[in-house]
Amino acid sequence: MRTTRVPGEWEPQDKVIIAWDGAEHIRGLPTDPVHIAEVAALRGRVGIVVIAEHAEQLEQAQRALSSHGLSIEEIDFLHVPELSMNVYPRDIAPECVIESDGSVGFVDINCTVYGYASSEHPMSRAMEQVDRKLAAHLGIPEHAWTRVCSEGGAREFNGHGVMMAIEKTELQRNPGMSRDEIEAEFVRIFSVDKVVWLPYPAYEDEHVLLDPLIDVETGSSGYRSGSANGHIDEVCRFVSPSTILLAEVTEQEAAENPLHAINRARMEANLAALRTATDHDGNPFEIVRMPMPEPFYLEMTPEDEWHEIWQTVASLSGATTMFDGSQMPAGDMSILPAMSYCNYLVSNGTVLGQSYWAPGRDSRVQTKDEAARETLARLYPDREIVMIDSLALNVHGGGIHCNTRNIPAAQSPIVS
Repeated sequence: MRTTRVPGEWEPQDKVIIAWDGAEHIRGLPTDPVHIAEVAALRGRVGIVVIAEHAEQLEQAQRALSSHGLSIEEIDFLHVPELSMNVYPRDIAPECVIESDGSVGFVDINCTVYGYASSEHPMSRAMEQVDRKLAAHLGIPEHAWTRVCSEGGAREFNGHGVMMAIEKTELQRNPGMSRDEIEAEFVRIFSVDKVVWLPYPAYEDEHVLLDPLIDVETGSSGYRSGSANGHIDEVCRFVSPSTILLAEVTEQEAAENPLHAINRARMEANLAALRTATDHDGNPFEIVRMPMPEPFYLEMTPEDEWHEIWQTVASLSGATTMFDGSQMPAGDMSILPAMSYCNYLVSNGTVLGQSYWAPGRDSRVQTKDEAARETLARLYPDREIVMIDSLALNVHGGGIHCNTRNIPAAQSPIVS
């Protein structure tokens, strides 16, 4: 009988951690409104911990929340300099388990800055400390320790002994290890019965230097604004112990857009893998589909803060050209934010989803936003669905799920 488990995200939570960026990476797109909306949706439902790399960002967060009528008295603000530009606690904050006595523990996992650097790089070493620092602050003891490298957004759990991950991603993070070796370590540290392996991430969520993208509106080269380099929470989520949500691209969309065409092939391959998967009792999963957002590009100039950060991220790999041999971009760039409807947060009584339509954008964006909301409302009928314009955060390479980390509530002991 399983005595330890990673709970499903839909289970009761004690706290949600939010990393406050407070930046305007692209002119006209400040991130403060995204974080304010997150706090507004979560307050009164769960404890909130706001973290930031710089103390000035915490002060900015307090001013921004107060100016919007949100009390900061019950929010825990914590300075975490080890974040090293990372605004995604989903990936490096504590991944928690429920012990047999109902208490909460965490798993200490290694880091490679999303596969952009070695595990010995100074940025990797700094970020690797974040889970322990936050766990100590929250009074969460260590459950297990591993030198396997992985991020929280690369893993999904159904709360009943099954984990999902993308094979290509975990192999890239752990060169020299086989899939079987990685799986054996996941089984050990997370006490799961099995790992369901998907073959592909979203194409735009691959390494930022993989190759240029095509902006179908202009026909020119575009680039990934940032990426988690293959995270499952961009395309596939557990909704319940027996239900999986998978991103979908229709045949018509694939015929109209080369990016959609690549992603359709990938998501259909993922669907084939999921159709052969079973839960811990050997039963097949119910699979529900979610639209993939309509892609649109933003124009970035060297004056934008993100331009320098993009070059810094690219330099971590030590490459002088794109991986396909094309020239590294310089000057003005068309960039594709890391948009996703699957990158939502589930917390007590609410779901925080992502939306993208604004006046002047293609009506297909609005249609997909509405379809995403309807899908979430159908899947989580007992929770309030709050859709947040997350574009400013997506520029950084992730979304609302990435920007948050849920800490489960302690539970009653397991009785055998």
